[in-house]
Amino acid sequence: MLKLLKIRGFAAYLLIAFLNAFTDLGHKIIIQNTIFKFYDGTTQVVLTALVNACIVLPFVLFFTPTGFLADKFPKERIIQVAAACAIPLTGMITLSYYMGWFELAFAMTLLLGVQAAFYSPAKYGYIKELTGKENIANANAYVQAITIIAILGGTVAFSALFEHFIAPDAATIHALVQSIAPLGWLLVGFSVMEFLLTVRLPRKRDKDTHLHFDVSKYVSLGYLRQNLRSVRSSEVIWLSIIGVSIFWGVNQVVLASFPAYLKETLGVHNTTISNGLMGVGGLGIIIGSFIAGKASEDFIETGIVPFGALGITVSLFLLPSVHSLWLLAALFLVYGIMGGLFLIPLNALIQFNAGSDEAGTVLAANNFMQNLLMSAFLVMTAVLTGTYKLDSVWMLYGMAVVALGGTAFALSRLPQMFVRYVVTVMASQRYSLQVLGMKNIPSTGGVLLLGNHASWFDWAVLQIACPRPIRYVMLRSIYEMPVLKGLLRVFGVIPIAPGKDADESLAKVREALQNGDVVAIFPEGRISRNGQLAVFKRGFERALEGLQPNAHGEEAVIIPFYLRGLWGTAFSYATRHQQQSGILHSAKRGKRIVTVAFGERMAASSTSVEVKQKVTELSIHAWRNYAQTLGTVHEAFLTTAKRFALDVALVNRDKRRLTSINLLSQTIRCAQALKRTAADKKVGVLLPTSAEGVITTLALMMNGQTPVLLDYTHSAEDIAAGIRMESLRVVITSKSFWEECSQRYPAIAEIRSTVRLVFFDELAISLYPSFTRGLFLRLAPKALVRGLYFAKHHAHTSAVTVFAGKAETLRPVSFSHEHLLTTIHQITETLNPHDDDTVLAVLPLCTAFGLLTSVLMPLVSGLELVCAENTDILTFGKLSAMTEATLLFAEPWQLRVFAASEQLHPLMLGGLRFAVTGSNGEAETLDTATEAAFKQKFGVHIYEGFGATTITPIASANVPDAISPGDWSVQVGTKPGTVGLPLPGCAFSIIDPTTGEEKPIGEEGFVRISAPFSALQDGESKELWSLTEVRGRLDADGFLHLVG
Repeated sequence: MLKLLKIRGFAAYLLIAFLNAFTDLGHKIIIQNTIFKFYDGTTQVVLTALVNACIVLPFVLFFTPTGFLADKFPKERIIQVAAACAIPLTGMITLSYYMGWFELAFAMTLLLGVQAAFYSPAKYGYIKELTGKENIANANAYVQAITIIAILGGTVAFSALFEHFIAPDAATIHALVQSIAPLGWLLVGFSVMEFLLTVRLPRKRDKDTHLHFDVSKYVSLGYLRQNLRSVRSSEVIWLSIIGVSIFWGVNQVVLASFPAYLKETLGVHNTTISNGLMGVGGLGIIIGSFIAGKASEDFIETGIVPFGALGITVSLFLLPSVHSLWLLAALFLVYGIMGGLFLIPLNALIQFNAGSDEAGTVLAANNFMQNLLMSAFLVMTAVLTGTYKLDSVWMLYGMAVVALGGTAFALSRLPQMFVRYVVTVMASQRYSLQVLGMKNIPSTGGVLLLGNHASWFDWAVLQIACPRPIRYVMLRSIYEMPVLKGLLRVFGVIPIAPGKDADESLAKVREALQNGDVVAIFPEGRISRNGQLAVFKRGFERALEGLQPNAHGEEAVIIPFYLRGLWGTAFSYATRHQQQSGILHSAKRGKRIVTVAFGERMAASSTSVEVKQKVTELSIHAWRNYAQTLGTVHEAFLTTAKRFALDVALVNRDKRRLTSINLLSQTIRCAQALKRTAADKKVGVLLPTSAEGVITTLALMMNGQTPVLLDYTHSAEDIAAGIRMESLRVVITSKSFWEECSQRYPAIAEIRSTVRLVFFDELAISLYPSFTRGLFLRLAPKALVRGLYFAKHHAHTSAVTVFAGKAETLRPVSFSHEHLLTTIHQITETLNPHDDDTVLAVLPLCTAFGLLTSVLMPLVSGLELVCAENTDILTFGKLSAMTEATLLFAEPWQLRVFAASEQLHPLMLGGLRFAVTGSNGEAETLDTATEAAFKQKFGVHIYEGFGATTITPIASANVPDAISPGDWSVQVGTKPGTVGLPLPGCAFSIIDPTTGEEKPIGEEGFVRISAPFSALQDGESKELWSLTEVRGRLDADGFLHLVG
């Protein structure tokens, strides 16, 4: 919420709101306290009601002109003029105090009410202009809280000062007023300060020259009828106004009756105690406002409205039966908290749904209804008390009955919101919600929400994020379930079934949009079986055919949305392992982070292909936002190591096994040793995919250093070039691997004269377990381990450097921690690994593809890693058979060798579920002969993906098809001849190389990739579309075909 204070002018606005409420209340408190001291019984209640009526009556009488002025003129200008008018008014009030003119001081309350009536629509309408639609709920919480602080502070301060200055022996009311006259100068001083602050408010819009005021129409009440009709046309605005108005009406009666109740029941005559108790209610509203603001962070939480109404009702029923001052204070605190929960969402809804050109009218109507009802309640109080001698106890019980009726009404009008809120409270123990693009949702008019379907819980999350009630389209087979049907009918759910009934359902969708409702459809038709976007069906296109603007001339629009984080929950079809690992690395204290991203408005004529493309692009923003909550790679490894402490994490190529906690222990020992022998910011690593390579890479990360993985796959020249490009002074290797490289590349001997070699073998690190250290790491809190062994490191800084290209095209590519972790989570969401999966690592550690898929992904996800790179073919087969490896990531040439090798028996790879290979569109791609030979020999399908090291190493992948047992439909995850669908959070487009324009579906051009991050550029990882020189085309289902 503190981000609002960074908005220019918002801090000044809050001070203005504080001083305005403080000054207006100050005079009212002085008059009320005078009445309290001088009058008793019925006269006291009636006069108290009248002084409150003087404040609220102008809001009723000047409803139309105040709204007109706020709509026509810049709102900050109205605020300035109104603040300036307060200075002479408070001066006149001060004069009346000194002269002892109680009657004039009483009447000046009415003039202050007039000034407030013209002030209020501009003041509250300015909130949305200043902070934006997406911040409305939080901004209202601030304003409500600061206003209540002013009321609470003013009540206590002016009551205490009143008691200090009052002449106890004053024989007349005029003498009593004269004794407290110095308080008037406080009112003048605060008014001057308020005016000076108004000049700091930034201008947000110009004068509307098209608006004109017709005096005769005002006098004949034409404007009143027109404006109320306009406000009533929006049910959300109208019901919100009625709810707020009833609350303040009830509150006025409580404020008028409670002082008399204290006198009659408890014998309390001190105004400080009386006002202080009611001020505790104001403190409660502050607390409730902040609770509501927290619940409405990034969205408007309307589910707390019925809850708040229920709390108000219970508090009012208990109030007359309590006779302890302390219990009364506690009860007023609860009453205020519940009032804050009730008011904040309703005020936010009023402002959200009011168009910018009608905000003044809507807020003036809000003031009109509030003050009309407050006036009515006050008049009722005066009549019932003065004429029918109804005492204060029965007045309080009467307000409890009114609140009970309001609660019942709120529950009847917002059942889905209340049920959704109850579900949200239950789910909030495990999930943390982020909402992006809420401002894209129109305040009024028909809206069709279209997006991905990741879980059974999507409906609740989408409704939480959307400030307007949603009508869902649901399969009739679910709708007809007896336990659900009644509830779903109340929620306005539209059932649909394939065949002839679909036309009737789509007609209902069209009718709902025509009526200005929000309707949500999951166009995939079913929950995703693999986490990827399935084909969007075209049913919604039929629902939108022939759709006409509504009665207000508003055309229905499509709002695309993307849900991230629900795939992998217990409500999805993800594996149990994916469900566990998805929450393991959350940055929200063990809560899974769920993101809802709303896109910009699309025309109702948009096709299913266009909508799916927009949803795919939205996934980029959702994933980038999620990535900002992630930590570092080594912190993620620490979390996994502690979670799977005794499970085998790594099997080395010499068949040694390391448990997760032992691998963590040896990595920490290595990090401590490297602090002494290789302290440079960048350190070269010349090691294969092995325990030594994994430990060294992670150890350098723990020290806050950047491991530079030298490319040993092509030549000694590439190794030397990498050292030169990164200005390395130290390279870590092992004696055996250095000897291996020396035999392969004799020229590598020259490198020893340019850098200092540190041999892993000489670091005195044993790969065998240390019981004591392992026990400590397992039992110690993560925070303690981080503090003892990890250097401070930011997730957006460089984690590792690899190299792309070879020879003259060789270039370094750095990846940040958040980039690596985001890609790892994208991979696991796509592959949906099982608990017993084991990754057979044959790819080099020094390549981005190998590092991510064969090393970091299994280590961070809690899968077993088998290091089989640089082994002979028979050893590779034995390792696979011994560990029952299930996942294989390999380059096409490796797969061809495996398929052709006579030493590699088919049973050695018998545990494989599938193999994955990658292409960057430039090097060798998977050919059909290799694919067929591998499948024939091992019975395993090869799935091909695509990526670009300089952008994101993995951007797409084919995955196994998945079947839905309910209707036996198949979600296609793989398509022959393609490199698959984009990973969640990635998107493709095809660009004309000549014009630079985006090409239609099916046409060839250069492939442009978008991902949450690109490789680091100038130390920063940026979100951007990156154009490759790879030619390809997209088909209608979203699969990428590489050409040539």
